[in-house]
Amino acid sequence: LHLARNGECQAILAIRCGVLAPESAYSVLEQSVEHSLATNLEALAKVLAQPRGLDMLMEARPQALVRAEGAPDVEALRTILRNWVRRLVIQISAVKDASNPDVSQRQARCICRGALEVVAACAPSVSSEEVVDLAVAWTQAILQGCAGNSAASAMDEAFLRRILAFDSAGDSGPASLVQLGLGTKRKLSPTEEAAVVGRLNEAQANDEDEMFTGEKIFNREGRVRDGISAVLRRSAGGAQACHVFLYDSEGIQRWLQGHGSDPMTREHLGEGQIVELTSSSLAFADLVALVRD
Repeated sequence: LHLARNGECQAILAIRCGVLAPESAYSVLEQSVEHSLATNLEALAKVLAQPRGLDMLMEARPQALVRAEGAPDVEALRTILRNWVRRLVIQISAVKDASNPDVSQRQARCICRGALEVVAACAPSVSSEEVVDLAVAWTQAILQGCAGNSAASAMDEAFLRRILAFDSAGDSGPASLVQLGLGTKRKLSPTEEAAVVGRLNEAQANDEDEMFTGEKIFNREGRVRDGISAVLRRSAGGAQACHVFLYDSEGIQRWLQGHGSDPMTREHLGEGQIVELTSSSLAFADLVALVRD
């Protein structure tokens, strides 16, 4: 707004508009153990979407994250957090609308995966177990800031840790990379392809952002954007199933050069585990080959 006197502009007043969270949202967080997962996430989304929500997240950071070596600068971190809050608000409707508790928990894991990515980016040198510990501590600090010490101590930590567990089960959708208009630069086994497709279906269903760039994994046309790679990791115990993580190709290569590990799990990462998803031209060639066979 332009502030004028005698017809001349004397100053400009900037107004920041936003919606404040209702008292009911704080009440839910104060008694989180008495409410469903979907209700808690909805309340958290309302609180963090406020004009001061970003500041609340910054102030609640555990000291280990504030002091972590290699952490992004303040402005970069605020951008990362702003993108995560925006995604949280969008994704909460999927959790609320899920009538099946298993589906609801899977949607919640998608939200928590983004939170883990933020923590992992803030503390590049810590282990995967420490990433989860820091995410739990950050959540407790947020609850404490919103609803006091009693809310933080009453949080169901064991349940939160289960939700934070890595899972790439995926949602229903296309059953092959060809159907997604994709190919790969190396041949995948049927198990690997199924895991990658499942993870991509999950990313599309939840409109996920990529952690290094903050850009959408799927573009507006519903296709995987250029420059995405899948990192494949075998399940613990020698099982055949794979866990899949999606990253910007240049971003994961830079990370690998500097750290030699997966940014999410902190496990050793070899070049062979990174599978670049190729453009539709190669996928079309694959489709022609399948038809010919």
